[in-house]
Amino acid sequence: MTQVEGSNPIVLAPGNKSSSIMIYNQTHLVRGEVVTPEALRISTWLRGQGAPDYIHIYNAHVFQQGLSGPSQSKSYREYFFPANQVSAYHLIPPASDPVDFDPSEPNRRAMPVMVLIGGFSFNGNLRMTVNTSLSRFLNVNRETFITLYDIEISNPALPAMGVIHVPMALIRNRSVMLVARDNG
Repeated sequence: MTQVEGSNPIVLAPGNKSSSIMIYNQTHLVRGEVVTPEALRISTWLRGQGAPDYIHIYNAHVFQQGLSGPSQSKSYREYFFPANQVSAYHLIPPASDPVDFDPSEPNRRAMPVMVLIGGFSFNGNLRMTVNTSLSRFLNVNRETFITLYDIEISNPALPAMGVIHVPMALIRNRSVMLVARDNG
């Protein structure tokens, strides 16, 4: 990795696209661009068979939350993030993919939850059957990633970040803390 100032244009091969994403784990927030085939839905990318072992991020801005000292921010022309360490990711607004469910599907509900990832709070909704509790959903779900919908993301330690609104994000099922929120 070479630390650089500013960003460099990405040269795309035919059939590829560039998408701006944010990736979170307990210690890092990475914002940058990924190159994928045009037909690939970024919002569900890491769920698929073609998910990479390392996510190749161009023009990466890396914020490391302070572990034993002040938080740090660095920029890199290319950055490789281990996919197995991704706790959550999403497209950077205003970009978005269509949601991956039918809103008229019967017997489903939106369960309001807060997902905690390091200093970040993701307030959104999980979709589940009407007769399933959050506890049961979490204990029987074996998917690596779950989808959170209608999300507001904030971090009190980063007031300049404000609140980010995203329609959906993938959340690594076993690497985050969840809090049930009141339906009212």
